[in-house]
Amino acid sequence: LSGFLTTIAVGRAWALVFLRPADGDGEAGAAPATLGPATRALIIPVTMFAALVIGLGLFPSILIEPAEVAAAGLIDPDAYIQSVLGTETASQGEVDGNNPN
Repeated sequence: LSGFLTTIAVGRAWALVFLRPADGDGEAGAAPATLGPATRALIIPVTMFAALVIGLGLFPSILIEPAEVAAAGLIDPDAYIQSVLGTETASQGEVDGNNPN
């Protein structure tokens, strides 16, 4: 709930700062009657980014599951060592080059 309210507050602040007339005509804080070409060009990317953020907020497992798989690979590198060295399991001494034999 607090994230949603923060989003509303930041959106209102953004509208007050960026949607004012640039030349000083009109009321302070009033939205312009027409959108300029630069503002129109930004509507699609900003909307897409907002949809991405909302989607990842509603469905975080899209990023959490691959991150957990990557973290497991970092913690237990045996599968990587096996694919690189081609051995069943390599001890730490073999990887470091300090073979006791």
